[in-house]
Amino acid sequence: MTRTFIVVAFMGLGFSISCRRPSSDYVRPDPSIEIRRVLEVRRRLNSATSVELLALDPTPAPGTDLPHVLPGAPAISGWPITGVVHLSNPTEIKAVVQAISSGIVPREGISLCFYPHHGARVSTPDGVVEVVICYSCWQVDVSPGGTFRVTPPGEAVLNEVLDAHHVAHFVTTRATGEPPNPSLQRTRYARR
Repeated sequence: MTRTFIVVAFMGLGFSISCRRPSSDYVRPDPSIEIRRVLEVRRRLNSATSVELLALDPTPAPGTDLPHVLPGAPAISGWPITGVVHLSNPTEIKAVVQAISSGIVPREGISLCFYPHHGARVSTPDGVVEVVICYSCWQVDVSPGGTFRVTPPGEAVLNEVLDAHHVAHFVTTRATGEPPNPSLQRTRYARR
């Protein structure tokens, strides 16, 4: 009995060690490439000539994790737009672009949810950049550019601009600075 237990224990230990090793075809992303991608996205965003700040509906379609967009309804990257602020004041444009671009950092791991509440269409000399942000899992999707992590302080700036223009938007309610469990996430539709 004791020998069987010891043999099984060693087999389990060997299995758990082998599961932790990456396969031979696993390639870890080069951090310098990720940093260059982040810097390129920041450069493009910081050359903004105009900005549309968007309030998005993060509610997925019933029975799926996909966005629920009615045919013909306005959307960005597949997510329904519930409110738009066309920014013309250079100070507001700079504040919004700074809030978004300064928070973009290289991505690590995978997201837990991605139910974005905020978005932006940023016109630059290089073309239009679309940004969709989920501050619940701290992920941003930039097109063109890719997917990155985003730091949370920018959410307050975007909410203030939406509030100042009387645009109703979803607000993530959380008691801590940690990303909430997506299955327990609660949102409220706020108009301030």
